[in-house]
Amino acid sequence: MRRSRRHHRRLLGPERRDRLWIYGWFWCARSQNDPGIGRQPCYGYEPGDIFPSLLPDGRHFIYLRLGAPNATGIYLGSLDAKPEEQSTKRLLATRVHAQYVPSEDPARGYILFMSDATLMAQTFDPNRLEPVGEAIPVAEQVGTYLASALFSASGNGVLAYRKGTGRITRLSWFDRQGNASSFTGEPASFNDVALSRDGTLVATTRAEPPKVDIWVYEVARTTGTRLTSEPGLNLSPVWSPNGDRIAFNRGATMYEKASSGTGPEQVLLQREAYPTDWSRDGRFLLYAQRDPRKRFRSVGASTVWRA
Repeated sequence: MRRSRRHHRRLLGPERRDRLWIYGWFWCARSQNDPGIGRQPCYGYEPGDIFPSLLPDGRHFIYLRLGAPNATGIYLGSLDAKPEEQSTKRLLATRVHAQYVPSEDPARGYILFMSDATLMAQTFDPNRLEPVGEAIPVAEQVGTYLASALFSASGNGVLAYRKGTGRITRLSWFDRQGNASSFTGEPASFNDVALSRDGTLVATTRAEPPKVDIWVYEVARTTGTRLTSEPGLNLSPVWSPNGDRIAFNRGATMYEKASSGTGPEQVLLQREAYPTDWSRDGRFLLYAQRDPRKRFRSVGASTVWRA
C-alpha cells in the first residue's frame, strides 16, 4: 500500500472531531448541516457516518448514517462529489451496517443489511447506483452488537453469520436451506468475523480474558492458527484483496500482518483506527476512528473526506 503522498480535500462538510477515514488517498467525513445530525444521541450512539463499503467502480461507496430515526440508514457516497453535491437520499432504513456483495452479473449485485433480527438482501444496480425491486430475507435471528451486524460475505457468494448474542459461540456453516452443514473451530467467545475474498479462510476475534486475539481458520478444518500474540485487544480484522495480509487494530495503532502468521507486525497508522474494508486493487484501506474523549460504546460524530 502506497502512503507517500496525501493531499487532502474536504469531501462532505465541516471538520468534526471524529472522522470516518478512508486510508491512502482519501478519507470520509460528514456535514454538520445534514438533517440527519441531531443534538442528542440516537439508539445509544452519537450521530455520524460509519462502516463504509466500496462499490465495484472504486469511486462510490455505501455507508451507515446514524442520526434522527427518519434519517438513520444506508446512504451512497461519492469520492468525486463536492460537499454540496453529496446524495442525501436514504437507500435503506436500518440501524446497523451493511455490505455490498457482487454477483456473476456485472450489472447486478446485492446489499446485505439487517431488518430487526433478519438479514436481508436488496438487489442493487452498481451502474445506476440504485436499489432494484424488493428486498428478500436471507437468515433469521442474526446477531448484532452496537451498530455492527454479525455477518460477513465473500465475493464468490459464501456467507457467514452468527446467531443471537451469547458469549460462547461456534462458527457454523449453513447450506441454502438453513441447515448447519459443518463447524469451523471449537466453541469460544467469537466476535468479529471476516471471510477472505475466495471464501476459503475466516479471520475472527476470539476473547480469552484479559486478551482478545485474532485467529485464522481454514473453512474445511476445525483447528485454527492464532495470528496475534501481543497483550491487549486485537480487533477488526480485514483481509487484503489477495488474502496474504490482515489489517487490524490494537489500542492506539492500526497494524497489518501476514495472514500465515509469519513475520512481524507492521504499523500502518499510529492512531486508534479500526479497519473496515480493503479495496480490490489494494490501494485503499477504509477505517473508522473514534474520538478518544468519548466512551467506547459511543460511535462518535463522524464525517467524510477525500485526500
